Amino acid sequence: MKRRIVSVVLTAVLMAVIGCNASVTSSTMNKRITEYSGINMIKTIRNTVEVQHTKTQEEYDRLTHIIENRNGKIVIEIIDAIVLDNDGNGSDQFGFYIKYDSKRFSKGETVKTVFVYNTDTNYWDDIICRIDAIIE
Repeated sequence: MKRRIVSVVLTAVLMAVIGCNASVTSSTMNKRITEYSGINMIKTIRNTVEVQHTKTQEEYDRLTHIIENRNGKIVIEIIDAIVLDNDGNGSDQFGFYIKYDSKRFSKGETVKTVFVYNTDTNYWDDIICRIDAIIE
């Protein structure tokens, strides 16, 4: 499940970075696609994307530094949280508050949440995409 969520997020991010710029002409786009194909694309992804699944305090501390110093790097955070009540209030494993849609999630459900942080800033709360899924 985690792998599928990360794959979907990475695909969306790549589409946004590589293929969704409406001001690019087709010849420029073909050049970009050629530049990003094969091994070069894999190297580019490894150098520009940081995926963190925070389950321990050490991982959380490392994530803090990564988010505050992302400087254009795509940072994807994956957390597990529990819905605490029928109003959608939840808490992650570190006790931080998170709000869920009370129509989709019920009290006691465990939810995996994926955050994609804005590459243009280093702010903690500048999240451009969020995906929530129930863990079965």
